[in-house]
Amino acid sequence: MPGFDEYYFFSPIGTTAKGIFKLFDFRAREYYNVNNPVVKILLPKMSYEKSERIEVIRQAYVGLYQLASNVLFDMHPMSFLT
Repeated sequence: MPGFDEYYFFSPIGTTAKGIFKLFDFRAREYYNVNNPVVKILLPKMSYEKSERIEVIRQAYVGLYQLASNVLFDMHPMSFLT
């Protein structure tokens, strides 16, 4: 029986399908140019060739940076005081 961490609520880009999908069924390479940082962070859970591992991890870090920079660095420096 597969572990719970192998399944995620995920709606594939460009579709209206919703439900539980196994991320390993998706090719990581097809999501390199997606602007959604959460999808990029999940790239290592998707399917990829062994030779693509470094690029997949790099893309995941890009997504993590995008997510963190949007939350931490795009707000006004004094906004937490108001």
